[in-house]
Amino acid sequence: MASFPTTTVKPSPHFPGELQTVTRSQLRGYGASEYLARAVTRSLEPIGQRGRSKCYGLRDVMQALRSYGERSHLRPSTRETLSQILNALSPLLGNVATADFRLAEDPELGGAVAALLRAQQVTNQRLAEIGAIAAEIKGRRPRR
Repeated sequence: MASFPTTTVKPSPHFPGELQTVTRSQLRGYGASEYLARAVTRSLEPIGQRGRSKCYGLRDVMQALRSYGERSHLRPSTRETLSQILNALSPLLGNVATADFRLAEDPELGGAVAALLRAQQVTNQRLAEIGAIAAEIKGRRPRR
């Protein structure tokens, strides 16, 4: 059995000092099957534990999803599922910046656009966090 830290990890993109993590149940909530969630995270080293779930680094999971998607024998539906999961996880990174260089002539307008883009990025990041919580709830196994 693999050893991993028993520390509790709180995944939250709102607090910049905390780690961004993903669990298998969240992957299931985003649409992955139990098999796909295990297959993608099989090669990853857990960085912590939340409850009884192992937590994996967000960037590591995204890289594992990309590399798993490069396999030649996958069904198109599996590739679509991997793409949907990647699209759902990418806003959690919060490192996507867009810039419009045409507005550099007017500093007031450029400042307003920059403030709007920062506000939009915060909103997108919070929506992604809510989506991660919803995916975790959806991915939970029913109690027996």
